[in-house]
Amino acid sequence: MEKAVEEYLNKVHQSDFDMLCEVDRICRKHGIQYFLHGGTFLGAVRHQDFIPWDDDVDILFLRKDYERFLEVFEAETGSGEDESGAGIVAGADVAGGAAAAGAEAAGAGVSGIAPMNFGADAAGGAASERRFRLLRFERYPQFFDFITKIADMSLTYEGTSFGAEAFYENRYSHPTLDLFVFDIEAKGHKWQLIRLKLLYALAMGHRPYIDYGKFKGPMKAVAFVLAGIGRCVPFRVIAKQYVKVQTEGGVAEMVCGDGDRKVADHGDGADEAEGHGDGICKAEGGRNSDMASAGASGSGAQHPLLFISNEQPDPRYWGLDFDPEHLIYGADVGIIRGKEFPIPKLHDKWLTKTYGDYMALPPEDKRKPMHVGGFKDSKNGA
Repeated sequence: MEKAVEEYLNKVHQSDFDMLCEVDRICRKHGIQYFLHGGTFLGAVRHQDFIPWDDDVDILFLRKDYERFLEVFEAETGSGEDESGAGIVAGADVAGGAAAAGAEAAGAGVSGIAPMNFGADAAGGAASERRFRLLRFERYPQFFDFITKIADMSLTYEGTSFGAEAFYENRYSHPTLDLFVFDIEAKGHKWQLIRLKLLYALAMGHRPYIDYGKFKGPMKAVAFVLAGIGRCVPFRVIAKQYVKVQTEGGVAEMVCGDGDRKVADHGDGADEAEGHGDGICKAEGGRNSDMASAGASGSGAQHPLLFISNEQPDPRYWGLDFDPEHLIYGADVGIIRGKEFPIPKLHDKWLTKTYGDYMALPPEDKRKPMHVGGFKDSKNGA
């Protein structure tokens, strides 16, 4: 790996770790279950750290936990935006807490990357530029994707691979932690997926440019037409409809009753789960959900099928469903920089389903950061 890339990734991985530690602290405090996801999940299993060339963080919630997390994160850190998209950023306690978590892990034997200097915030003083910002996609007039993110405002990229930084008001020009959501598959799930894809195409009309080279045959014309129509519809309207389709199968949550835990539609009115719980669990479907028999429990209980609704239309996750057996028996443990974080149960089955031979490294020419381009040439004024 080139020295410039390695130096960049060292800084980004420190930022990623601090964001992840802050999320973990808040979730533990408020009894919210989350799981590592995507490349972060893969890295925790295969490398027991971040993937060396990965440059963001992915985590995953059941829908009800996701909604609770947004509420408590904004309330606890003052991090978010009002309905106009004006930013409110996190206070000194957030940056100090994350820096302390990183220092604690480093003291436990992790070495090689020095802590970042976050100025007055890290020292507990007030600073005009504070650290973590919650970026809720539905609150902006521009479309980047349907993924809510946490951005570390203390580190700014010199350039990004997607460009158009000014169009997005530089909100994505920072290391980010992406929040993915498990929703219950509705009856007629294929039609649910098609509508999500159509809404995505409409939303592309609110991007500064569209790479039509990614579309083949008639789909190129369809994307062109739908994006043109989408420009006439405010993005917030499209986003609201997208969330409505995501949750047609009900609002998935973990509930407790008689000592058992289960995944259920929030409409059932059951009690909420408590923290990073363990124990044998059952699963129930949402009011409009497709069902599958439980495999791991052997009890024949009916489980709602789940899908990662804001990963659509990523080809890796398109049409991919997951049985709650990965979630309802508590979390396993993955390691990032010597610190334990929750990962789904039966992780071998999950990762094989998603990546195939996940322990095999990709070709060397694929081991590159995804989100930043041109940082090497920026030193020469490019």
